[in-house]
Amino acid sequence: ETLDLDNNKLTGSIPTEIGQCCQLTTLGLQVNRLIGPIPTHIGQCSQLTCLALCWNQLNGPIPTEIGFLTTITSFFAYGNQLSGSIPTAIGQCSQLKNLQLNNNKLTGSIPAEIRQCSQLEILALNQNQLTGSIPTEIGQCSQLKNLFAHNNQLAGHIPAEIGQCCQLETLLLNQNQLTGSIPTEIGQCSRLKSLFVHNNQLTGPVPTEIGSL
Repeated sequence: ETLDLDNNKLTGSIPTEIGQCCQLTTLGLQVNRLIGPIPTHIGQCSQLTCLALCWNQLNGPIPTEIGFLTTITSFFAYGNQLSGSIPTAIGQCSQLKNLQLNNNKLTGSIPAEIRQCSQLEILALNQNQLTGSIPTEIGQCSQLKNLFAHNNQLAGHIPAEIGQCCQLETLLLNQNQLTGSIPTEIGQCSRLKSLFVHNNQLTGPVPTEIGSL
């Protein structure tokens, strides 16, 4: 079943009764004027494959119950005012291919549990307030094509494990507080077309392996 209410002028909050739609596979509420939190009851929609909540005024944390959506492949919640950390339960969404949480007020670190999303192709976390380092476990997302993590407060080194993401086409890490050198393993990302690392605190030489791109 599909419930598509995109591109309207809907107001108020997402009703908790949405959890009773246990056969729902697609829920589209993007580009409205919805406020309030993402209800924890969303976890009861166990058949969901696509959840689109972007461009509203939703606030509060991403509920840990999101981990109950084990069949979800696309989760769009960008362009809201979501806060708190990315729940580690996101790792239970093992079928996830497209995760876009950019343009919010998320804090905390990128969870290491992201490694369990082995089918992930697009990960957009840019323009939040994320801290900590980029987890080395990102290398286990071998299908990753686009990683957007720019405009945060990420620190530490760019992990060498990024070279294991051999499908990577776009890597945007600019406008953070990254240190150390660009890892030579970046040369293993032979499909890379866009590499943005400006406005960080990187040091050392530009690796010669860049010529493999």
